[in-house]
Amino acid sequence: MSYSKQRRDAFRSLIDSIRTSKFPETEAEVVKLAWNIQELAFATTDPTDKPKKSRKLRLHRIFYVYVLMDPRFPGPYPYTLPGGKTITFPFLPFYIGKGNDARMYDHTKEARNFPEPVRGERKLNKIRKIHRSRLEVITKRISDFSIESIAFAKEVLLIKSIGRADKKCGPLTNKTDGGEGASGGPSVKGLKRSAESVEKSAQARRGQKRTPEQLANMRKTRSPEAQENIRAAASARELTQEQRFAIGSGTRGKPWSPARKAAHEARKGTPSEKQLAYYASMKVKPLSTKQIAANTARRGGNWSPARRSAHDSKQNSKRK
Repeated sequence: MSYSKQRRDAFRSLIDSIRTSKFPETEAEVVKLAWNIQELAFATTDPTDKPKKSRKLRLHRIFYVYVLMDPRFPGPYPYTLPGGKTITFPFLPFYIGKGNDARMYDHTKEARNFPEPVRGERKLNKIRKIHRSRLEVITKRISDFSIESIAFAKEVLLIKSIGRADKKCGPLTNKTDGGEGASGGPSVKGLKRSAESVEKSAQARRGQKRTPEQLANMRKTRSPEAQENIRAAASARELTQEQRFAIGSGTRGKPWSPARKAAHEARKGTPSEKQLAYYASMKVKPLSTKQIAANTARRGGNWSPARRSAHDSKQNSKRK
C-alpha cells in the first residue's frame, strides 16, 4: 500500500472518531492542523527546485505529547484549548514536547550530565535549578499514542494555549511554537553533523567539570550479569557481510599482542561450545586433546609407504 493511501486511511479514521468525541470541536481543530502539518512537510521553497529532504511523517501510532512540570509551584493550572476543552496541570508546566519511546526523560538526563548553567538554555537551566533544590522534575505523558502529525498538532495547540516565556505569554521555555522535530524527517542516525554544529555544542560545554558522582558512575564496571546479557545479545545478533568485512578490516594485518597469543595457545585443542553442540547433534564423540595434538603434528608430514600404497590402490580402483 502506498504512503498516500495509508495517510488517507489514517485521517479517515481520525475524522470518524471526531463524531464520538466528548470535545468534537477541539478534536476537529487537531485533525485540521495535523493535515496542514502533513501537507507542509512536502512544501518546497521554489517550484523549480526538488523537494526538501522527504519528511514523510510516520503513520505508526507510537507518538505522544508530554509535559515537564516544576514541583516548586503546585497548582492547579487550568488552560483552555481551542474548541473549549480544558486541561489542568497539578504543577506549573514549563515545557511541552512531542516524542516516542523514552524521549520525555532525555531532558533531565542531559541536565544531570551537564549540571553547569549555560547561557540561552532556558529549559535545561530550569531543570538544573530544580535539581539544585534537591527536587525532581515531574514528567508526564498527556496524550494518547497517535500518528506523528496528530502529536505535532497537539503540541502546537498546547504551546499556543499555555504560552511561551520568551514571548512573555506564559511559563513555557519552548523556543518554537512546535510542529517540527528531527523524528519527522529522515533518520539522523549515521549522518555527520556539520563542523559549525559540532563547534557550537563544544563551545557550550567547554570548561564544564564533571561532578564526583558523574566520575564515579563513569568508572563503574558492569556486573557479571549485565556483561553476560550484553554478550548473549551480541552473539544472537546476525551481522551482514558488510559489517563482517568492516570488523575484519579493523584488525586484519595487525600483529597479535602477547596476551592474545597466550589466550590463543591456551584455547588451542579445546573444542568450542558450537563444536560440542555440533558433535552432540551428529552423535559423534569429540576428539580428545591428545588426538587433536597428534593430528596437528601429522599435518603437512610425509605419508608412510603403507598409507601411500593404500591411497594409490584406492585411486586406481576409482579409475577402473
